[in-house]
Amino acid sequence: MPFVLSSFPYVLPDAIAQIWEASGMRYVRVFHEGTLLSGMEWVGLDEFIQKLRGLVPNQLFEQCMGG
Repeated sequence: MPFVLSSFPYVLPDAIAQIWEASGMRYVRVFHEGTLLSGMEWVGLDEFIQKLRGLVPNQLFEQCMGG
C-alpha cells in the first residue's frame, strides 16, 4: 500500500518509528498508539525522510523565532 500523507495524523503524541535494516536497505515502520499505521509498514528510510521534510514549512525555525 503506498504512503499517503493525508492518512498521516497531524499530531503524534504517542508515535514510535522503528528503523530496520534488511539486505543493505533501511526501512521504517511507524506505530501510533501501539497500532501500525496503514501504509507505513515498510517504507524506505530515504522516502520517509523526504515525505516528512515535505510536511515542514520552509524556514520554520525563523518563523517560530519571529525572524
